[in-house]
Amino acid sequence: MILFVFALILFSLSYVVLIRQIRSNAILRLILIVLFLLISFKNPILVIFGGNLLAPQLPGPIVIGASAAQLALIIAVFFGLVLELFLFIVSIVFKVRAGNAFRICLFLMVITSASCISFIATCNADLPPQNTFYTFRDAKYPDSFRIVHLTDTHIGTNVSPERVRDIVRQVNELNPDVIIHTGDIIDGKYETIAPQVDELKGLKAKYGVYAVNGNHEYYSSAPDWEHVWKKLNIRMINNANVTITDDFGRKLLVLAGVSDPAARKYGLNMSGPDYEAALDGVDGSLPVIMLSHRPAEFPNCATAGADITFSGHTHGGMIPVLKQIVALTNGGYVSGYYEHKGKKMITGNGTILWAGFYARINDPAEIVVVDLKKK
Repeated sequence: MILFVFALILFSLSYVVLIRQIRSNAILRLILIVLFLLISFKNPILVIFGGNLLAPQLPGPIVIGASAAQLALIIAVFFGLVLELFLFIVSIVFKVRAGNAFRICLFLMVITSASCISFIATCNADLPPQNTFYTFRDAKYPDSFRIVHLTDTHIGTNVSPERVRDIVRQVNELNPDVIIHTGDIIDGKYETIAPQVDELKGLKAKYGVYAVNGNHEYYSSAPDWEHVWKKLNIRMINNANVTITDDFGRKLLVLAGVSDPAARKYGLNMSGPDYEAALDGVDGSLPVIMLSHRPAEFPNCATAGADITFSGHTHGGMIPVLKQIVALTNGGYVSGYYEHKGKKMITGNGTILWAGFYARINDPAEIVVVDLKKK
C-alpha cells in the first residue's frame, strides 16, 4: 500500500508541476503521462516482475536504470516546485505571467538538469570504494592491530563477479588482522548470485572474517544463507562474541555482534539485537569491538560495554537533502566517526550500494581501516 501511495503522490506532483504547465499536442502529452506514470510506479512494477522490491530478481541494468529514471523524476519535481513558487511570486509582484514558449524551455531545462544529476549520481555509485583510515590508541589495545570494515556490499544481480573480486583484492592488500562486515552483504537468492558471492571466499585476514546480518539478509531469507557463510569461511556472530587470540595464546580483543531489528519479523528462531547474549562471558579487561548493522543502536552498544562500534545501513546518506533525512531516522548518525559517553562508533558509507536507490553525491563508497595501537 505504501508503495502505491508514494507512486501516486510522485505521479500527481509530476503531472501538476511539469506536464500540466505546458500546452502541447495530445500525443506528446499522452506519451509524457505514460512515461511519468511508469517511472512513478517503478517500485510496484519491480515487485510484480522481480518478486521482491528490496532484493529484486531482475537483471541489474534494468533495476539500476529504473532507479536512475525515478531519481531524475524526483529531482525534476523538486526543481519544478521551486520554479513554480518563484513564478508565482513574480506574477504577484510584477503582474507578469510566463508564456507557453517560456514554460516549454523551463520544462526542457528541468528535465535535462535532473537527468544529468541522476546520471552523474548513478555513475558515482559505480566507482570503486575509497580507503578511509582511522587510528585509535588506548592502554588496553593490542600493540598493533588492523581492522578492515566492510558494510552494505549488497551483492545482487547488479554486481559482477569481477567487481567483488576487485574489492576482495583491495581489502587483502590492506593486510588486515581481522575483516568485519556489518551486514547487508547480499540481495536475493544464492542460486541467482552464486558467482558473485563466492568471490568473498578470497578474503584473507590473519584472524579471520566475521559478520552480522543486516536487514537485507532477512529480506533475502537469512536461514537459507547460513550454509553459504560457512562455505565462504565467514563467521556470523549475531548476538554472540568471539575472543581473538594470537599465536602465543594471548587474548587481544573481543569481537561481538548484534542481530538486526528486522530479525523480529522473520521466523520463530530469530531475534533482534540482544546485548546480553552478544556480550555473554566477555573478559572486561579486553577491548570490545561491536558489530551492529544500524548506527541507531550505538547508544545501546556503548551502554552494554562496546569500546568501538562499527555500523552501516545508511550508505552515508547518498545525496544531499536525503542525507539529512537519513540522519534523522537513524538517531542522528549517518556517516563517519561519532562518540557517545566516551565510546566510539564508525558508520561506513557502504562498500557498494543497494540497486533500488543507486546514487551517490558527496558520499563515496568506502572501506574503513582502523588501526588499534597501545597508548
